[in-house]
Amino acid sequence: MVEGEDTAMIGIISTFEQEFDAITDRIPGIQHDMKGGQLFHVGQVEHQPFVITASGPGKVAAAATTQQLIDEFEPDRIVHVGLIHKLVSFLNYYDLVLANAIFQSDVMFETFGRTKEETEPATRVYIPDVSLSRKIAEIYDSIVQNKTHDRKLVAGSLLCGDSISEDPTKIRYLVRQHGVVAKDQEAGAVSQVCHKNNIPYAVARMIMGRRVSTDESLMYVCHKEASETYLKLINELLQELAEIENV
Repeated sequence: MVEGEDTAMIGIISTFEQEFDAITDRIPGIQHDMKGGQLFHVGQVEHQPFVITASGPGKVAAAATTQQLIDEFEPDRIVHVGLIHKLVSFLNYYDLVLANAIFQSDVMFETFGRTKEETEPATRVYIPDVSLSRKIAEIYDSIVQNKTHDRKLVAGSLLCGDSISEDPTKIRYLVRQHGVVAKDQEAGAVSQVCHKNNIPYAVARMIMGRRVSTDESLMYVCHKEASETYLKLINELLQELAEIENV
């Protein structure tokens, strides 16, 4: 909660600052708050307060940042955004994946005496909040419906972990059995921390190809595209949540 406010805070977590530059640059009145070495950007839209921060890459950084955001700001909901990589051919650059399940894939249960045969390829599953995800889907559809590009929103599962197998047999199994469409490092950690704290969350991440790229010009374009999309998406989401709070 924001001190002196009754309206619950909305938390937004991305991997990199560049993925939400447009939000911090163009929503007026944002304050920048450094807490324990982590930079948080705090503002409001239509009296709906929000805080946004970048965790940095990897599940350890994502988990620590999520818990710190929860401890410092007590958000009512959390939205996880940013860029990810596809696992299926029908996804294209800048399509938005709205996660309906999060699979944490690199938990090494063999260390505790289980064999690989005993360990499910996807070992932990987290389910994002359905109502928050549905609201994001409706807003995204309204944003892109009059555009000439062919971007789409896909609801599907994410495969998460710092080390994700490139084994085509395992990937094919997860795609066919669990509807996995994309992979990332951070969403599993964000989901687990939200789950442990009983905080509703949604994961809405944008596709930037199949593999990590070292092409700086491509990264710049992808970050800019993500930033512009999330500005519209988050701005509309905050306005809708503010209207609900005021009813």
